[in-house]
Amino acid sequence: MDRSLAPLVSRRSGGIQCRRVAPQARSFSLRGLPLVCCALAAIPLWLGSRCAAQTTKPAGPEQEKLLQFVIRQNALAREKIVRATYEFQWEGEKVLPDGGTNKKSAKMRVWRDGKRWRSEYEDDVVVLNRDNPKDPGRKERQTFRLLINDQLTAEWTTAYPLAYAFDHTSIDQITDKEKDIISMASMPDVLQYGFGDGDSSLADTYARVKAWQWKWEVEEVRAADGAVRFVVRARRPDMAAGELPEREYTLAPDQDFLITDFILRRSSGEVTVDSIHAERLGPDAVWFPTKIERVVRRAADHGDGNSRALGETILKQRIQLSDIALNEPIPDKAFSVGALNVSPSVIVLRTSLAGNVTQWRVREGKLIPQDVADSFDKQASTQPESHSPGKD
Repeated sequence: MDRSLAPLVSRRSGGIQCRRVAPQARSFSLRGLPLVCCALAAIPLWLGSRCAAQTTKPAGPEQEKLLQFVIRQNALAREKIVRATYEFQWEGEKVLPDGGTNKKSAKMRVWRDGKRWRSEYEDDVVVLNRDNPKDPGRKERQTFRLLINDQLTAEWTTAYPLAYAFDHTSIDQITDKEKDIISMASMPDVLQYGFGDGDSSLADTYARVKAWQWKWEVEEVRAADGAVRFVVRARRPDMAAGELPEREYTLAPDQDFLITDFILRRSSGEVTVDSIHAERLGPDAVWFPTKIERVVRRAADHGDGNSRALGETILKQRIQLSDIALNEPIPDKAFSVGALNVSPSVIVLRTSLAGNVTQWRVREGKLIPQDVADSFDKQASTQPESHSPGKD
């Protein structure tokens, strides 16, 4: 899969944008002209005050206290989502150097309970002809099945003769190899939108770059309709005072401090803008992202020989979630090896904690050493067929 097309303009938060409407023309006498003129002169001032957003930016210790409060509230909202099952449809459109477009779509089903995870991710892959290196291959729709539980990480791509499993002592202790498998076998975590930048949470990003002397600030924005938003901005230490911040998160307190908009300005000049729509779902009425849109606008020079104008859209992505169930019980078997439905003929290459790789198969929902499984299969094949009761 083209990873540049895998995971996500900006929908400005409610009421900040207004449209001025010209007063309707009407006939009047010259006698009332001075009064009418005064009224007309006041209309732009009144409209301007109604359209302008009111901002509040505390200083000193109060600034830091508010910043910590807003980030913490966003993290607490994420913690309310303990279990979830959902499906999402992903669509991406990438502008190519020659001006053409490359469109892709994929879908994914997810089961998650705490840190346990299982997913089925459908995507088009190119199957190469090994007997003919010049053959461009053919496209096939395949499913990447991924499992992460307390004992292991396992992955199998349908129609492949091999699957992979990696033992671990806990999900928090997975290896870099496991992380690579997870990255290849799944789409981005949709909960990184609404609670982060698509790659990491707001709280994790804040904690990670704090030691690098980034400058963080928060500002309260109150629109003309009374809607309140908190805008969190982050600047690198090498950025000029008047330069726009590298990161800008807009959080909605009326949506449990979920992120509704995110802007990333790269040093190359490329700008990524995310827009997140959320709804209250589940028995606990928890706010959860249901639609995510991303637009990437072109930097000054990508070095690809393309002379399109600066700021032109080069990538669009959209994720639409459906069939969502939040904080409802999920049976343990949903996170077992058997849930991957690995074919009996598939060999599972299992890496132990010591790094040793051995061959296994899946039988009756469990991992069995290959030689034992083959022995059982051979015995079963030599057993005479049992006759149904009442038949010869």
